[in-house]
Amino acid sequence: MQSENAIEGIVEVQEELNKFERSLETTKKIIRQLINDTFYMITQQIRTAIDLVNVFESSLETIDEDIRLLIRNITEANPNETETLKNYVSCQSQAISEEYHNQSIEYIDNLDKEIETNYPNNFRRAIKMLSKRKGIQQLIFNTSQSEKSNMTCNSPENISEDDFNKLQDLLRKKQRTDLASTYIKLKKKALLLVWED
Repeated sequence: MQSENAIEGIVEVQEELNKFERSLETTKKIIRQLINDTFYMITQQIRTAIDLVNVFESSLETIDEDIRLLIRNITEANPNETETLKNYVSCQSQAISEEYHNQSIEYIDNLDKEIETNYPNNFRRAIKMLSKRKGIQQLIFNTSQSEKSNMTCNSPENISEDDFNKLQDLLRKKQRTDLASTYIKLKKKALLLVWED
């Protein structure tokens, strides 16, 4: 009787052990699938980022060419305004860049939160890189602010209002596109760091 009870006990323990092993194997499969899904998702996001960077770079080239053509047309029509126009474009580009500074910092903060939320186990290096980038952006902005003294951009005279408005629009479009391109490049870099972690 005791040997039967002992055998039944051993059988029960063996069944429990088998059940545990099956559960462990199922858990391992689930974990592997989650890891595969995560890496697949990161891979897809990196590919999308690469495609978008190419689109933005191409767009920036087109915008730069449009700006060059417009400046050439304006200076051909107003040769005395060449230097004033170059100074205006440089000054206005800097002013527009400063307008977008806060949005740039906001993009970095949003990307930081996105990475930390979506990849809680693999985000440390990416967050460190984003924090460093944010610090550099802030330093550049602060330096630029301290170096300028109530900068005003002297617009060239004798150019048509239409050309002037086109130039303004192109300079703003360039800054927005550059901002979006920079954001996508940062996202790609952050995702690559997540992948490596």
